[in-house]
Amino acid sequence: MSEPVRRGRTVLLVLAAFAGGLIFARPLSAGRFNPYQKLGVFTKVLSYIEGNYVEDLSETDLMYGAARGLTDVLDPHSRFMDPESTAG
Repeated sequence: MSEPVRRGRTVLLVLAAFAGGLIFARPLSAGRFNPYQKLGVFTKVLSYIEGNYVEDLSETDLMYGAARGLTDVLDPHSRFMDPESTAG
């Protein structure tokens, strides 16, 4: 299996866990969501991947992949652009 495919699967796993945290986070008594609870899901998945994935992945690749995944669920005009893709 090629590295981009493995990396894509890893990012997909991170994003699925993050999305699950967004969907199932419990509201606070004031009716607002606790953003730190949602980030807790993300950090747990990230920690699991970093400790157990079969290959070493850079934190930068994982973070940029997660950011791309977040914008992929938006409209077709929204897109995360990492610093390398915006360098002119």
